[in-house]
Amino acid sequence: MRSEKTLSLYQYLNLKTCTWTFDSYYTMDELKDICGGLVDKDFELATQDKSHVTVRVPFHVSYIYVQAPTGWAALEHRSEFSVSFYYR
Repeated sequence: MRSEKTLSLYQYLNLKTCTWTFDSYYTMDELKDICGGLVDKDFELATQDKSHVTVRVPFHVSYIYVQAPTGWAALEHRSEFSVSFYYR
């Protein structure tokens, strides 16, 4: 009855905890272009030949639940994931 796309989605559902878990891997370009991220080269350490970079990516979480008697309701949260590192 369900399409292949729908059935493949259920592989991410944990039936014991009723939670969905998704893993994704992105390149820096994909984080910028697809996810709306921002890559900042903050500064360079000339004496150590290193650059300091900060990557910021928007992070959205939706909590969808049943609200009796009207039906479905959702709680939306937006935050920002930020990571900084040095590289040569």
